[in-house]
Amino acid sequence: MKKGRRLKMPTAATKPIRPTKASFNSSEEKQKFIDYATQTKKTESVGMDKVREMVRNHREKRK
Repeated sequence: MKKGRRLKMPTAATKPIRPTKASFNSSEEKQKFIDYATQTKKTESVGMDKVREMVRNHREKRK
């Protein structure tokens, strides 16, 4: 490949994401959902911890 030339990747048509409708049986259930959806605490699982470690290692290697 010659210097300065870039490969053009094929593009795919995208579809818009439809809004999700949620219905709750009680206001307490609604509040629990809101609290869960807006929490800033990271997901705690072995799988996600491994993914975070892999991303961290990848970023360090790129520097």
